[in-house]
Amino acid sequence: VLELSHTYKGFLTTTINYSNTTDLFTETFDQINSQRITFVSKGNIATKRDIGLSVSASFPVTKVWTTNIYTNLINQKYKGALYGGILDVNGTTFLTNISNQFKFKKGWSADISGFYRTRGIEGQLLAEPMWQMSAGVQKQVLKEKGTVKLSIREVPSFHGSINYQDIDAQFMNDNYRRMGTVTFTYRFGKPFKAPQKRNTGGAEDELNRVKKGDN
Repeated sequence: VLELSHTYKGFLTTTINYSNTTDLFTETFDQINSQRITFVSKGNIATKRDIGLSVSASFPVTKVWTTNIYTNLINQKYKGALYGGILDVNGTTFLTNISNQFKFKKGWSADISGFYRTRGIEGQLLAEPMWQMSAGVQKQVLKEKGTVKLSIREVPSFHGSINYQDIDAQFMNDNYRRMGTVTFTYRFGKPFKAPQKRNTGGAEDELNRVKKGDN
């Protein structure tokens, strides 16, 4: 795995990555032609190669609105012997995720987020586009020790197809639903206060440098 990242002015991060996996063990699809039965099992697809470019940014839009944006463009290639044939597929997928936080007066806040993924390949499977949305609003109560939150989330369906050797099948996991939840949280005790830092000079600077190097 190779990865190169660059951060611009502390809010915009660009990352280029490359990975090559051999002996990839994942879900595979085979078929009994005489019975017209397609079944799923774990198998070795051989080699998977990924080349990706991602960009993420987090910044305030207004005094009450902060947004986080993540995008990823990735090219995937699968190649290897599988069930008596040669699997050799190549595809590019784009994914974006956007989340927004809003902080208002008198303990009110809200959030809304969503993601979208274009059509892409997953081994033998060609996955159709997918999207999801969620939103919530919350209010601090009981002298800011309690929080009441109302959330709404959409669970997407999954659609895909396979066209490999004699297999020509469509797959659909139609579990789309919209879910609403109400939660209440209460914080006991006093807020934690971090101890004041002592001036340890170069030793503390070196420790911070080592910690940053581990990330």
